[in-house]
Amino acid sequence: MPAKVWCATNRGRGLDSIIACVGVVALLLAGCGSPRGGVSPSCPQHHAATTVSSPSAGGALVPKRVHMLGICSGWGLTADAVLKTTDGGINWRKVGPSSVAPGHLSSAGAVFLDAQHAWIPVAATSANLEPVAVDYTDDGGRSWRATKLNATVGNASDGVYLAFADTEHGWAAVDEGTPGHPAFELFYTVDGGIRWTEHDLVFGRFTGMAWVSPADGWLVGYLNPLTAQLYTSPNGALPSSPSLYGSTDGGSTWAPANLAIGPSLAPSGGHGTLSLLPPTFAEYTALLPACLSGSSSSRMQFFVSANGGRTWSGTTPLPLDIGGDCRNWGFVWPNHLWVAGAHALHVSLDGGRTWSSIATGLTLAPADEVDFVTASVGWVVTANNILRTSDGGTHWVRVGR
Repeated sequence: MPAKVWCATNRGRGLDSIIACVGVVALLLAGCGSPRGGVSPSCPQHHAATTVSSPSAGGALVPKRVHMLGICSGWGLTADAVLKTTDGGINWRKVGPSSVAPGHLSSAGAVFLDAQHAWIPVAATSANLEPVAVDYTDDGGRSWRATKLNATVGNASDGVYLAFADTEHGWAAVDEGTPGHPAFELFYTVDGGIRWTEHDLVFGRFTGMAWVSPADGWLVGYLNPLTAQLYTSPNGALPSSPSLYGSTDGGSTWAPANLAIGPSLAPSGGHGTLSLLPPTFAEYTALLPACLSGSSSSRMQFFVSANGGRTWSGTTPLPLDIGGDCRNWGFVWPNHLWVAGAHALHVSLDGGRTWSSIATGLTLAPADEVDFVTASVGWVVTANNILRTSDGGTHWVRVGR
């Protein structure tokens, strides 16, 4: 399962600047108090704004993905449009790009760096192979420009994943393989996406990357660092599980990380699939999620590093009731974790060492996004709804209808 390459997924927030799962520095807006389950009264209310979102099976209109910058402001995305909200997700307005055909924006590979900068892969408009296109803005969506990579993929929505360390330095992983035989090539930019250069590297079954600086990055996939080719076992097959690799030279060379997956995530009787997502960093502290799915005992475990990724230690495994989906989690540095389950919200207040469950009475999983900006305020995006909490997950209200 490809990683959520999103100025996160969605991913953790802190009260200071943090680096999200795609290695993005997000400066959080100042928070303000809000009533239980409701939207903060200090958020501007734009009831006349045009709500642009994709229809769901339940009839509600909601963005497919969200990335909130604070309790009021944030980005949203559908296959048709990039959106923004300034009232906590109640109303969404379209900010482009107008030149893209409906249904061709990627929700998997998008990056939202801050309130001004965003990059969105654009899917091919026909069955023929076309150069990979990326649309980007540096003025909050008021204007958009398009750039192309020297690569082709049948469906860029599924085969292109982006990551940015800052407004200038970014990377793109492009699947130029064939169905069932992925082969991701790595590109980089030093001018904010205007021009892209190819690294002489090929990864198999890429699931995500994170960059903490223009030089230092992490990638999950399969690679033989000695040959820079697909990592294969003696019989020519890919390994059963991906690996974590680190780079200190901007992605030119990679080395396996010192990450040992213990028996708690070992497939039972040969059944089950192990998935890793790239780590999220805040200074020298890092958090990496791992999931075991497809077995009778699916579970999730977080690995923590306190020394910039040189060594890792596992936290307490969490049994899952949703098939081991790594996307269903969010966090706020340093210790708050949330994992959305089909029947409960699982919460840790100590970085994953202990867990408790909240019976919300709602179906929060499978979730396309779990996004918290403070220890109290967060959103969950499902196929039918955007839900918001103001008390850490005990109570939820629907927004963005």
